[in-house]
Amino acid sequence: CQEQEFSYEYRHGVTSYGAFTYCLTRIFRQMKRAKKPVTFDALIKNVGARLKELGYAQTPTLVGPAVKKTRKFPVSPG
Repeated sequence: CQEQEFSYEYRHGVTSYGAFTYCLTRIFRQMKRAKKPVTFDALIKNVGARLKELGYAQTPTLVGPAVKKTRKFPVSPG
């Protein structure tokens, strides 16, 4: 999340997950099923949209060189 924000927990029954981690793994699973790689920037944008859908005021931020952030995130087969 951004510096001025809180990092939230997502509760699923009696189990808690970090909200970002929960959303990220859901997006990974969707990417794997679709076999459609996305850029790191797009991945973070998708995670942010999912966090917003779930009602979290948490904005994922990816810091790094633009050339790396615009590369495709590899999706492994299987």
